[in-house]
Amino acid sequence: MDAKAKGVPKSIVQNEFTHDRYRRVLHEKRLDDIVKFNTIRSEKHELYTMEVVKVGLSPTDDKKYIMKDERHTMAYGDFRIPTQ
Repeated sequence: MDAKAKGVPKSIVQNEFTHDRYRRVLHEKRLDDIVKFNTIRSEKHELYTMEVVKVGLSPTDDKKYIMKDERHTMAYGDFRIPTQ
């Protein structure tokens, strides 16, 4: 599986993002799936370490409208999306 997670190191995605984790987040509608990792940053040529906390997986999709069957999606703005 070639999963992607924006801003999360590839090693964490490969080792911790399992199929069961995806299923649990989707079916239980969990919003507390977080990932913590340490990173090295630079600002004005000064190096420092930082602990970063991000949302690992999220059941919400703010780019697509999810249809009532919870399987099909449409891009926001599509004329076929029901307006009620």
